[in-house]
Amino acid sequence: MTPFIIGFSIIALTAFGCKYGKRKERNTKIFILISFLILFVLMGFRSPLLGTDSIMYNNIYLRVRQQNSFTSAMTVSGISAPGYVLFCRIISKIFSSNQARIIGTSLIILLGIFRYIKKDSSNIFLSVLLFITLTFYLQGFNITRQYMAMAILLNAFTEWYSNKKSLVGWILFAIAMTFHNISIVGLAVWFLIGNNIDYNDKKQIRRLVFKSVLLGAIIILAQTWLINIFIRLFPIYRNYFGKRALNQFSDQGQGRSIIIIFGYLAIVLYCLILLRKKAKNQEELTLAAEQLPVMLFSVIIGILGATFPVIIRMNSFFTITAITFIPNTFSIDKPSNRRILTAITLLLTVAFLVIYMVEDKSDVIPYSFFWD
Repeated sequence: MTPFIIGFSIIALTAFGCKYGKRKERNTKIFILISFLILFVLMGFRSPLLGTDSIMYNNIYLRVRQQNSFTSAMTVSGISAPGYVLFCRIISKIFSSNQARIIGTSLIILLGIFRYIKKDSSNIFLSVLLFITLTFYLQGFNITRQYMAMAILLNAFTEWYSNKKSLVGWILFAIAMTFHNISIVGLAVWFLIGNNIDYNDKKQIRRLVFKSVLLGAIIILAQTWLINIFIRLFPIYRNYFGKRALNQFSDQGQGRSIIIIFGYLAIVLYCLILLRKKAKNQEELTLAAEQLPVMLFSVIIGILGATFPVIIRMNSFFTITAITFIPNTFSIDKPSNRRILTAITLLLTVAFLVIYMVEDKSDVIPYSFFWD
């Protein structure tokens, strides 16, 4: 656990020093660079056996690299993810070491998430810290393909926030789908955002809630219906979606999202109250307002689908937006309240992180580098 403690502590101290330094623009760049390098080294240079899913991904990579064609690689991979299979083939052609795959996946995940934070957060320092303390970073050590897809999809959301017709946004969405087909749920965000909602109009708020509940119900029903059909066709996978699956998701930390879903609900309601007061800073108002429908949707999904492990895992595509939504919400409030809320949030989420690490939900402790 020592490398994590040292790395996270350096990031926290750097955030504090840079946040309250004189040259804020330069300090922000320094913080981004330092925090990115630390997180990248810990994630990219970890032992190939570190993490719950490490053996599975290593086996997929070994099978793919032994094939002479992309078609045969897709066949033996056992996954329907052409983007990920292509990624593995490219890595295997350039590098002989298996570690290159982990370095490559870590680079894609962190570049995507840091770009999202830089573009969509009014407080980059707090967003990076929340990325760590809300355990998204450690979860990325395991469900690698999903986190690669999430990192790409988050940037599609960013493009859609600016323009729902954005070609770049749709291209990124398509790429995310090639890494993990569950990324299709990102379409819900496209339907929810960019509606210029007047949060002082109760009818518009009710419509937003109704639309979110309807979309959430459709996704949950579709997921469970399709899963039932799949299980009937392939009974061998029954355990993957049953009680055993629930335990596996809990072991990997996915079940932890249920515990904090009501914390997200509190932030959503708080954001709604602030937006109704018409904040002075229109830029920060816009950031919070455009992300509110996504977080509201994630809360609804989290509540309605709390008993479905697959839904809990899928909801990570939406709950991860909390790393920017929370700072953007706090930025609307007056400075004194902002500081208090930030301190309380970090205190609670650090405690959450400590419990998560002590219980080793992602199987990353004891930490070891690949050369150990």
